[in-house]
Amino acid sequence: MKHTLLIIALIAPLAGFSQAVMTYESHGLKPGTVNRMQQTNYIAPGTGGENVVWDFSAAIPQQSAEGAHETIDGVYDNHTIVTGTTGTKFSYNCDSRGNVYEGFQDSVRTVAYDRPITKIAYPFTYGSRLSGGFDGRSLFRQANLETKMRGTYSSEADAFGTLILPTQQELTNVLRVKTVEKYVEETCSNVEIEVEKYIWYVQEYRYPVFVTWDISYTYQDGQTAHSQTSFYTLADIYQPADTPVYTYTAEQQSARKAPEITHHVYPNPFNAYFNLTYTLDEPTVVNIALYSLSGALVRDIVNSRTQNGIHHVTYSVGNEPTGVYYLRLQFGDKLYVRALVKE
Repeated sequence: MKHTLLIIALIAPLAGFSQAVMTYESHGLKPGTVNRMQQTNYIAPGTGGENVVWDFSAAIPQQSAEGAHETIDGVYDNHTIVTGTTGTKFSYNCDSRGNVYEGFQDSVRTVAYDRPITKIAYPFTYGSRLSGGFDGRSLFRQANLETKMRGTYSSEADAFGTLILPTQQELTNVLRVKTVEKYVEETCSNVEIEVEKYIWYVQEYRYPVFVTWDISYTYQDGQTAHSQTSFYTLADIYQPADTPVYTYTAEQQSARKAPEITHHVYPNPFNAYFNLTYTLDEPTVVNIALYSLSGALVRDIVNSRTQNGIHHVTYSVGNEPTGVYYLRLQFGDKLYVRALVKE
């Protein structure tokens, strides 16, 4: 219940509208289903923000429909296994709290994340965001070679609007989620990898309706490589004709255009303590609290009206166990949630 109260504040300004809100019940991985998509030429993701129109109707199919799909096989030992187009098996830990990516196995190697990647923390809607660190091991089976990887990830619902698919299907109240993974894979020569992914969702369909991938590789000798691709759903999505289009009033638009509050949390992952720095342009009521992954309040850190200027806070960890925590930061009407990892 407390977890629900923690996250629901992210979507409170959206009450009364038809904006897509991702929950485990509506968008979680459902065993026994197939997410069938069509690959196209790469389509630039376009702008973020509010009431955007993404016209992808000119995308050109690249291969047969059977060549691009995911099958959500089932749940094994509390892990949801998804088989991709090439037979790659992806492992997720999914429940009402979120979707956590734990690794994959293909014909060449097995990747296991010792600190996994939180893809989505439910519920998730426009303005929701999370970030954290991850690390893992990659085993190349034939060569019996194990490498390490370590990096950061972020996920943000950065836009909503109208999407026109290559099938000419026009979808309204579409939510876009941007994810970024940056990490170093330690091989004979380290490789820096950045994966930028944009995913579009609607309330009426469980899986993505459009996806773009942009992967860049930087090698130790300065050489670079790039990989880009896009996919769109082959599902025929029904949206009721009387579904209201999500928009903001002029007052809400003005409020949302207020500048973001600059803040930093470090180190992350943390051990004995973490630091928080934030800057206020004017006196503001500040509420900062740490929550466990289950949503239980761990500690109120700041709860007072704070003067403008730069502020520093150091939180010394007590007997909190290792794992994932959520830091809830509210500055007046500005709300942020950050995922933190205690080692």
